[in-house]
Amino acid sequence: MTGLEIENFYALDTKEYNIDQNQEFIALFEKFRNYNRDFNKGKIKCFMEDIVRFYEFKYPNEMFDGTPEYTEEYKQMLEITKLMDVKQLEFRIHHDARTVLVNDYEDYFKIEINRDTDIYPFFTLIHIEQGILNVYDLDSIKKYIPLKKKKITPEEFYAILEQSNIEMDYSALKRLLDEKHFTNLIRKKILELTALKMLYSENTLPIYAYPRIKCFIKEFNEAYGLTLDCQKIDEIMALNYKNKDINAIKRELFIKK
Repeated sequence: MTGLEIENFYALDTKEYNIDQNQEFIALFEKFRNYNRDFNKGKIKCFMEDIVRFYEFKYPNEMFDGTPEYTEEYKQMLEITKLMDVKQLEFRIHHDARTVLVNDYEDYFKIEINRDTDIYPFFTLIHIEQGILNVYDLDSIKKYIPLKKKKITPEEFYAILEQSNIEMDYSALKRLLDEKHFTNLIRKKILELTALKMLYSENTLPIYAYPRIKCFIKEFNEAYGLTLDCQKIDEIMALNYKNKDINAIKRELFIKK
């Protein structure tokens, strides 16, 4: 990119990744914080910055500037890159950030079943670990709920409870499912904004940031089963930054939105 192109590129940075000003993010965050108040905005900002720094270190500019792959310099960079997988990133972020990033069930909850033959309700404690619900007292609960297997997903168990005619309280399970849902939404939004933050980072240039972002998205999708894409980044990179009329570029960007 020429000097003019780079100047125009940064002039059009809307700073959408600023979570204090992003209204779409704020609306989603208000819903998320009903379930998780530990992962606050301050920690989210640090999480985003940690990811950007990690990937700028993992994929230095020199990996994308035409350095021949057969050179010793490139081979050394590649060796370090191979060691820096997403698990290494997990070791280097705040615990609350890792909890949201992994977003895996690991909790206990109880259900309360009202019985016609007894004045006391039936209580059972159920454990969720690594996305699987383990019903310890299966024989007892099968008297009230048609469970055919001991280990099922929380979503499968909730569907069974929803279809039951027995009066029971399983609000704790619903809250866990709602928390996972909103955690999924906030995680996706944070990572999308992190990609934008990486694109406009002052530590690099867009021609280096772009392939770095593609690596980031590919690796996160594979590691966490996500569906992040480069569509927005592609649209930003495809603008004609050679145009001396900055307003014309803005109009082009507005049309793409």
